[in-house]
Amino acid sequence: MRRRARGWVWARRSSDAPTRLASSTIPTLTFPCWSGCCGSGRTAIAQPPRKVAQAFADRLNDVLNRTVTDARLTLIPIPGHDTQFSIACVEPDTKWSITSFALHGSHVRLEISHAVEVVDGREHTVSYAYRLSDGDKKDDWLIRWEHTRHPPKDSYPYPLSHVHVRGECARLHIPTSRVPLELVLWHAIVEWDVTPKTHDWRSILEASLADFYQRRSAPAR
Repeated sequence: MRRRARGWVWARRSSDAPTRLASSTIPTLTFPCWSGCCGSGRTAIAQPPRKVAQAFADRLNDVLNRTVTDARLTLIPIPGHDTQFSIACVEPDTKWSITSFALHGSHVRLEISHAVEVVDGREHTVSYAYRLSDGDKKDDWLIRWEHTRHPPKDSYPYPLSHVHVRGECARLHIPTSRVPLELVLWHAIVEWDVTPKTHDWRSILEASLADFYQRRSAPAR
């Protein structure tokens, strides 16, 4: 499933160099410092937007590669926008051609398109599209979890966070809350017979989810 990234357009449907094939009571996962300030009592040092966005992409890759796939996501700069980036799996030897990737031990595939903007040293989601499919063609999708922070047209005010399910009602935007990638991976393992790469997959996803909710609730500086 391939599409060329064009600004923000492709992201609404859903390592600095491109990366090829290679998202409770829980253990602690260690990730890079997102905020640009590591440790209390120190003066905050502003991190370049690309470095902040890359840390977020690294976090997603860490979760993906420890649980369901060897594929890796690439940070894609948005031309003319130094603080805006897209994160997706890129087809080898192409100019930002986005592709789905195989999930471990299963016939299903996943495509990720996640757009972020860095403001005050923190990444903020502009949109995401997580597409679970049973093939590598555009129409092979089964479920699409999508979110955008930009309101739709007044004539069709569908919910900003929603899910599409293939079938007679595929066009409907079924409302959801924000869906973390970790829950999509959890669903794929439990419902689609994806074979996790480790017996500790649940603890890994729970720890990453706790980090996601903590960062969402953290006050802006």
